[in-house]
Amino acid sequence: MLGKSISVIWLLALAAIISRNTSAESKIGPFEFKSQDGNSSLRIQLIGQLKMEYENKDNDPSNERSDKVYMEARRLRLILSGILGSPDLTYRTHLSFAPKSLELMDLYLNYRFNDNLQFRAGQYKVPFTNYRMQSFSRLIYPDWAVVSKYFGGERQMGLMVHNGYTSPPEWAYAAGVFTGVNARASHGIGVPLVYNQDRPNPSDLANSASRADFHPELFLNLSYNANGINVKSNADKEGGGLRYSLGISGGWDIELTEHQDFSIRLAPELLVKYHGASFLVIGYAGFVDMGHPPLTRLGMTGLLLQAAYTINPRLDISIRYARVDFKSDLARDAYESTGKVLDREVEIGAGLNYEIIGGYLELQNDLTWYGHTRNGDTWKDISLRTQLQINI
Repeated sequence: MLGKSISVIWLLALAAIISRNTSAESKIGPFEFKSQDGNSSLRIQLIGQLKMEYENKDNDPSNERSDKVYMEARRLRLILSGILGSPDLTYRTHLSFAPKSLELMDLYLNYRFNDNLQFRAGQYKVPFTNYRMQSFSRLIYPDWAVVSKYFGGERQMGLMVHNGYTSPPEWAYAAGVFTGVNARASHGIGVPLVYNQDRPNPSDLANSASRADFHPELFLNLSYNANGINVKSNADKEGGGLRYSLGISGGWDIELTEHQDFSIRLAPELLVKYHGASFLVIGYAGFVDMGHPPLTRLGMTGLLLQAAYTINPRLDISIRYARVDFKSDLARDAYESTGKVLDREVEIGAGLNYEIIGGYLELQNDLTWYGHTRNGDTWKDISLRTQLQINI
């Protein structure tokens, strides 16, 4: 499966390069089919990532370090989207063909009633931070920061009302009720990680997984987006004067599952762009119900600082600092279940992205240091990644 996925990605890259001509306006994809009246359409998009990584890991404070170099077809995604009978009714289906799995990422309908009122129903990312609502293909770093693994937002089934979501106007909102069931066991899994609990993955179509019980979770995202800032990417490829986005996200799980869910999540967020430079800062707070009878207490906090600069239309550089701290009440409660005391997770790194073919073929690179503190001891890991991304 891995070999086939790698072959597919490299064939796509070769096709993209061969298809390119000297015109700056040449297009490779996505491919779109429309009805004559323009009221129905199908857009086909394929995104692949091939990663080569060197890891230098701290196995244990008393053992020597280990090295590993490997290559993997990290992501292979098929996205089908378009219009259903009216420009106001759109749809999206997003499938992941990662090695050894087949996952349903997104499946939803979106109806635009007017400029200030849209409805979305199905499975998609909950509106928790504009940073996480970006597409993975637009990241200025090869992967999400460690805070996303702990705090989310993840994908859930739900119904939402909004006025723009990933393309918000000056004053933006998104509010919805969701199932409370994390559809993918990769983001927003901080609580089960702390308690060393199994994490169901209902979106996996290839392997059966236990299904978590429905329990309503409410989300709200509010933001002010000044001077036409583009929040779809943290890079400032558009350039221009001062633009900024100031927002707050919150989630409330009304009837959470013990050792699986936050009761409350909060995240203030600021993104600033100015003449090719960008700066992002997000704070996170996760509250957990602990004890018998349960009391809601602050369980963990997080911080993401990320800066980037677009040197030219093809080249971006970036730096990142991310951290997750586990509070003493949560650490003591988790110790009764796991025998481990978690203190913090830290991520520090620098990245460089080069667009081989603008928007279609990109080479992403980063050097990142990770610190994992457990029971007062810190494991220090180093990762050097080179990732080829194809987007057609």
